[in-house]
Amino acid sequence: MEAGIVKRTLTRRISEDELDHYVDDHRWKIVQEVRRGLFEVRKKLTKWEVFEGSVRELFKNVGFEHANEPEDFNYRALGSQVDVVGGLVGHFVIMDCTVKNEPGFRSLKDKIEDMHFKRRDFEQNLKRLYGERYPKVHLVICAQDIDLDPREVQQAEDRDIRIIPSEHLDQWFDLVETVGTSLRYQILERLTGEKIPIQGSGQERTFDYPAIRIPLPGTEASRHLYIFAIDPATLLDLAVVYRLNYGDPMGYQRELKDGKLKQINEYLSDAHNIFPNSILVSFDEEGERRIGWAPIVPTIKGKQQAEVGTIKIPKFYSIAEIIDGQHRLYGYLDFSEDNRFSNLLKARRLSDKLMVVAYPDPKRTERPRLFLTINSTQTKIQTRLIWALMGETRPETRMGYISNVVRKLNEDGVLENRIEIPRVTRGKRRINIANLGKGIEDRHLLDNSRRFEWNIYDGIRDGGRYPTEPSEDVADKLDTFFKCVRDSYRNDWNSRGGFLATNNGINVMLRLYAEILKYYRDRSLRPTEKRIKDLLRRVIKAYIRQEGADQLRSRTSAEDGREKVATEMMQLIHERHPAFAVAYLDERRKLRRKR
Repeated sequence: MEAGIVKRTLTRRISEDELDHYVDDHRWKIVQEVRRGLFEVRKKLTKWEVFEGSVRELFKNVGFEHANEPEDFNYRALGSQVDVVGGLVGHFVIMDCTVKNEPGFRSLKDKIEDMHFKRRDFEQNLKRLYGERYPKVHLVICAQDIDLDPREVQQAEDRDIRIIPSEHLDQWFDLVETVGTSLRYQILERLTGEKIPIQGSGQERTFDYPAIRIPLPGTEASRHLYIFAIDPATLLDLAVVYRLNYGDPMGYQRELKDGKLKQINEYLSDAHNIFPNSILVSFDEEGERRIGWAPIVPTIKGKQQAEVGTIKIPKFYSIAEIIDGQHRLYGYLDFSEDNRFSNLLKARRLSDKLMVVAYPDPKRTERPRLFLTINSTQTKIQTRLIWALMGETRPETRMGYISNVVRKLNEDGVLENRIEIPRVTRGKRRINIANLGKGIEDRHLLDNSRRFEWNIYDGIRDGGRYPTEPSEDVADKLDTFFKCVRDSYRNDWNSRGGFLATNNGINVMLRLYAEILKYYRDRSLRPTEKRIKDLLRRVIKAYIRQEGADQLRSRTSAEDGREKVATEMMQLIHERHPAFAVAYLDERRKLRRKR
């Protein structure tokens, strides 16, 4: 958020009577006495002041009405002091911005209750200032670098207060200069959940376009796919993109890439260039805000009929969620540094036609799956994004099942809040869901085939679908193992420069875990915490101290290195327990002889 407000210091000229208020109460520093009785004072902004100023500046830049100034840190027009305010088409947002200097948990319970207590006072003062102009008042808490407690989020919802992580607003700071005031409706929708009618586009309540409607096979008659052409200007008003952000249950899209947008600008600068492929959207249909259809005649017959007619799209901002094609759409906005495409693209936004396929998903459950299917097979995306989405969209697959086990590990135990999971955790972690999930998958620790009966999977072993929800016992067994790893060398585990609690370290230790499970199964013993510690005790600590954590992180950056380090650790355990990992080590010895 710090990119939003430009100034990091504030400078003002004040009278001598105001010195106590600025210098003593608010820690401004005197720069100079300009003339007798007039002083220049300056203040360096703190993290929370930069955050607040950024959001206020955003409100001003996109055209919120009655928004307080970016430098106004003492806004009291509504009675009590508030951080950010702004109104738009009958809606008024009152926001409290809260910051944690270091990312982590902070309770918002008192803040929620405080805002709830002040609501009536806010509403009365708002009516006194602006009459009936803003019938809808929205209270929002915007949290920066604060890990949210779902119970507190629910507590706020029960009091009609929305808690928004600051990441939900980050994308707008990058786009506001290019997109301008049209962003305000998307921002309002994000902060309030309200869909705003599009004004000034004629008396009709819908946008009407010639279209083809195709019934989806194997579904009820009410579900249809729509294919139609629309001008980019209108689609930009209708469009909304849910980013893959922390704490956003609907987000899955990646950030817009500046380089790709500039390439599209260049492509569109040639009037002969068009996009022959379609943009995939899904409309947010609710209440009376539903897609309409006016058929002409059935034109294509078969088992299912495809109709030609007119699609009627309700005139609301942010109701067409872009599933695929966001760069093609936003590429109609000028992202060049010198605005050399501005006039050309403005004309093309009105004259061009984009092919759109609208997929029905009224419950909003299939959109991440569609995004994942399209992008995992056609466009390279981050594997951690795929792993994060698989748990939600395809939990019955092995990858989805493991994804949900990793989520459980991140919720409780020795790996609590240590795993980077898109949309669940904020910022970087030394362990991420893709590396941990792939390590579990590659070691067959949760494979449901009968070939791997030694592993910790506790469901039906038929090689088919997995349970949609992993058992607590599976997560507990993995947590017990990682607890043993931690206790084998706590100083390394807790060190920022350590080896064990990293992607590479975890991958190496999972190789040991597979052999530990086989070792105790062959001896008809349960791999209890005590027994696992018996194998790891002294070996892990001595090995890391001898090799060095920095050197081990470097050696294990590739698959071959991870295998070698795991093999060396197993050899040390084997020396103390001769029946340990015999087959594994024997196979590696044969491989070395062949080389």
